[in-house]
Amino acid sequence: MATSVTTFDPWQQVYCLSRQSNLIGNQDRKDTTDNLAKWLGEQLTNFYTAYKEQMGGTWSTVWGPVVFDTGLDATAQIADNVMYVAANHDRSMFVVAIAGTNFNSLLYDVAQEDDAVDKTVEWAAAFPSLSNSTPPGLTPFLSAGTALGVNNLLGMTDGKTGKTLQEYLASATSKSATLVFSGHSLGGALAPTLALALFNSHGGQLSKSDWANVYFYPTAGPTPGNGELFKFVAQEFKPVDLRDQPWQCWNRVVWNNLDAVPQGWVVELLQKLPELYPHTATTVEWGVTHPWPPKDLQSEVDGKVKKSKAGADTGAGPYTQLANRSLPGTPYDDGKKFIIPVKDKDSYTAQMGYQHTAAYDVLFKVESVSPSESAPGPTGRPTR
Repeated sequence: MATSVTTFDPWQQVYCLSRQSNLIGNQDRKDTTDNLAKWLGEQLTNFYTAYKEQMGGTWSTVWGPVVFDTGLDATAQIADNVMYVAANHDRSMFVVAIAGTNFNSLLYDVAQEDDAVDKTVEWAAAFPSLSNSTPPGLTPFLSAGTALGVNNLLGMTDGKTGKTLQEYLASATSKSATLVFSGHSLGGALAPTLALALFNSHGGQLSKSDWANVYFYPTAGPTPGNGELFKFVAQEFKPVDLRDQPWQCWNRVVWNNLDAVPQGWVVELLQKLPELYPHTATTVEWGVTHPWPPKDLQSEVDGKVKKSKAGADTGAGPYTQLANRSLPGTPYDDGKKFIIPVKDKDSYTAQMGYQHTAAYDVLFKVESVSPSESAPGPTGRPTR
């Protein structure tokens, strides 16, 4: 008897496509940008074939994949940013999928795109290749890291079509199609910002009226900017809440409430991170009792709080989460690497890695489709 296969809803499909953009980093691949893009393209084709039923039909890559390598990390040939566009079988949905942090890219992705929140850029000056202006009554600022990443995406050119993303989307418009910008973690900060940069009514080069719908659907994304950016995004991309599953919404950042990453860079949330998971009250090491939180964990949190406050002090004001929806996470305990209660920074970091990666497959109920993670279970090495 044939086993029935559950067809994922559109939100689940978008999440799965978003996750595929991280394959190069997750599998530690290093090569020329052309070879990395070719390899990822082949993996995407395999994914579309293997999971045709779950994905509601055959998808195809219509732009990209494109890989950006700044060359900063010596001669390692690392994918610093990755993006592609996929379309479903009847071209009723197009998904712009943006990769998260490649942890091989410590000097660029981690140091400059993830953590450069102590410097900010005013919206009108953020994207020199566009003609965005400041919306009346607002002064949006975004982190220098987010601006850097989005500019990299705007500068990408697909080797097959010869077009930038902006040029491709301008040529692919359809009144009967929905366009969705997606990404996980770092990609979850870049996706809504890129959508806003291209489709805002104050200088955006593309028009939402050329499509049936234009949405963003980021997961696990950290906060990209200040309260004025939150207002600007909400004006241009009003949240849409549909159906009855908790993940079924548009224009909101969807996140696991036990994931530390999307709680950056809001100071009040960062300060509570040591209490995110059940933990031992004290740890005894070499006869010495150490109270919770461990000094190394508290020091890391304090450093992140300092960076966030420095960004606010540039004149931007505090970092403020975009419209969002949190999903109820569950502490994971395998009795080995992942243990609850956590007892030290190592076990805290392992739990954080699970909650930022594999836990989303559980929350989205797509565990049957997991080629981007080592199976079974979490990798312990988060993609941000």
